[in-house]
Amino acid sequence: AESRFVGYTDHDPLLGSYLRKYYATAEARALRRLSSANSHRAMVDILLASDCYAVLPYLSVRPLIEEGRLKQASSKSLKNTLYLVHPVRDHEPMRLKAMAEHLRARCREESRRRKVGVSP
Repeated sequence: AESRFVGYTDHDPLLGSYLRKYYATAEARALRRLSSANSHRAMVDILLASDCYAVLPYLSVRPLIEEGRLKQASSKSLKNTLYLVHPVRDHEPMRLKAMAEHLRARCREESRRRKVGVSP
């Protein structure tokens, strides 16, 4: 039986990273039966109402795992990567562009700081 996954979009970046890292190409194709949702909340709602899987940041669902409403299906994990998730629009608002640039700058700064061993 194929595993069914819920993704943020049809090309969920976290799910894609997970499949590339842990599954061979043939296995990944069998796992790619997706339902897609346009928000984290919608993904969680689908998980709670079905027998699907999803790749989500652990901290975002930890309360539901602790309550026993969701289960962590695997001990496999991904390296922490930052994604800016936002609604798809024809025109990106300036505040979104500004936030994305701010986050990129902070990440570059933090990366440089860690390379030289500077404490925050």
